[in-house]
Amino acid sequence: YAALLTVINALTAFVARYPNPHPLLVVAEQDFGKALGMLLRPQLPQLPLAVIDEVVVRAGDYIDIGTPLFGGSVVPVTVKSLAFPS
Repeated sequence: YAALLTVINALTAFVARYPNPHPLLVVAEQDFGKALGMLLRPQLPQLPLAVIDEVVVRAGDYIDIGTPLFGGSVVPVTVKSLAFPS
């Protein structure tokens, strides 16, 4: 729970410092997306929010997010890594 609060505090501070009308998309490797979203929503009620968990990304990756399924509880995600021969 303490780790979730740390993430929530960091995200709310980021949004306050860098206001943006676009939705906030949070991608996490750990399995805490639902808990994070439920705790973050009251802190940022004015901002469209999506929290996707259990996705591993690296710098330079592209994320394709599909249309939500099953009432929005499942979202198909594809991570694309571009590799160029050196």
